[in-house]
Amino acid sequence: MDDDDDGGIDGATTISDMASAPTETTLNRSASFSLPSIMPHEPFVSRLVEDDDEPTPTRHDDGDEEENVALLASSQQQKTSPSSTTAKHKQFLTYLYISHACAAWGERMWDFLGGLLLLTITGGTSLRWTAALSLSESLAQFAVGPSIGDWVDRQQPLHAPTVAYAVQNLSIAASASCAYVALSISVESSFHIPVALLVIATATTARLGSVASTIAVEKRWVIALCSAHDDEVLTTTNATMRRIDLTCKIVAPLLAGIIMSSFGERAATVACALFNIAAWPAEVVCLRAVYRASSHLFTSREEASSSSSTTTTTLSASWGYFLLYARQSIFPSTLALALLYFTVLSFGSLMTAYVYWAGLSATATGVAQSGSALFGIAATFLAPALMKRVESPEASGTLFIWLQNVCILPAVIALLVAAPMGNATSANAAIYILMVSVVVSRVGLWGFDLSVTQLLQNDVVPAEAVGTVSGVQVALQALFGAGIYVLGMVLDAPRDFPLLAFASYLVVTLAAALHTWGWLRKRGEPSVELPRIGVDL
Repeated sequence: MDDDDDGGIDGATTISDMASAPTETTLNRSASFSLPSIMPHEPFVSRLVEDDDEPTPTRHDDGDEEENVALLASSQQQKTSPSSTTAKHKQFLTYLYISHACAAWGERMWDFLGGLLLLTITGGTSLRWTAALSLSESLAQFAVGPSIGDWVDRQQPLHAPTVAYAVQNLSIAASASCAYVALSISVESSFHIPVALLVIATATTARLGSVASTIAVEKRWVIALCSAHDDEVLTTTNATMRRIDLTCKIVAPLLAGIIMSSFGERAATVACALFNIAAWPAEVVCLRAVYRASSHLFTSREEASSSSSTTTTTLSASWGYFLLYARQSIFPSTLALALLYFTVLSFGSLMTAYVYWAGLSATATGVAQSGSALFGIAATFLAPALMKRVESPEASGTLFIWLQNVCILPAVIALLVAAPMGNATSANAAIYILMVSVVVSRVGLWGFDLSVTQLLQNDVVPAEAVGTVSGVQVALQALFGAGIYVLGMVLDAPRDFPLLAFASYLVVTLAAALHTWGWLRKRGEPSVELPRIGVDL
């Protein structure tokens, strides 16, 4: 599964808003907001508590009261909605979208090619090397994911994504180049296995770069750039970022499959390598343009990261990262999202290799993967609309995750029924049912992902630890992803794929039950202030 992430804030506010609303009511209202990109959480809360303890002078002057009302009205007007987003805000978001599109295209192109090329390189008789690639990526993310999130939290805003994109793009280019060499030599050659291992190593490095860029841009930059606007702008921006990613998932595999079918595997590796090399300068130029236009939105965030560096260092010496993650109020939902990575019922490398083995061409496989992304794009329109109509992102997430569960059930049944029959007709029917079920289930999967993304952005405590918590999320997703690939290496024969599909369905059901339990538990609890954690871990 490829697929990132709700409780929520009623709106975002700015420092100037709080300064312009001096009444106790306004202060209490401001205290309920989460401001991950503007200021450190604990000092802000402590200051509000101190202010509340001090007696507030009573004003009897009618002119002063009118002035307070005017200031409060001005404060409310500064919280813009999507319809009143400024042209400047839209402009620098457009540059962010362009940068994200370049990175996503190169990554999605290699995601599609990587598993297929390893299957070809190793003779096309086993999924073991394809599973080894995904297992290597998953283990690396689990091992260093929290540290990557911590690193992003402590870097200057522009430095983190610039370095991350460089590692991601250049490593993909290196991996594609190694694949080109492996395709050029005989399977019996003594250099064949070392080159294949080099493909896996460089692809794993690229995945770590992708983790860093995702946390830096989607979790840190998006929060900062939307901090002067309400939650609806944040939801819309999240949906647009995901829509770009899924659009690249449609077009990039389709183009890669056409190149692979028409000109051969080596031509596809050359195209992938050249694109990633050329894309990095464009990504950096766009990021710099965004930062120049909006650096003031990051200023307080940098101060927050600096003030929390001692805490982060203490956490990094132990399992504090995971304790911080587990103590979040959104833990059941984020863990449910991580569990969804224990699956072959998505267009990852195992399922892609399986349907390719079953007789689908590279072009047909690319079309099917593109179709799944198209349904995911539909989720990026449906999720924001549903989140506005239901009580919380947890509620929308519940609807989406059970929708996914229902959609993949026919695929599991078809595979289990067709496996013992052993005839071509039933096998082909099962493959088509599998493809359709997985494609349609993407609406539920990506809708749930967007719901949990909003929770991660809004409800992490302390707010300046959003990168660290997101890093732990990546690590757990990688852990469960590694679990399915370990199982894939044990049950490596393509005919064993139905067993992998059944195991995947059981885990999806567990994830849906866990998220639903967390949502119902949260609904039944009174509204209380979340405990402050991090400093004393």
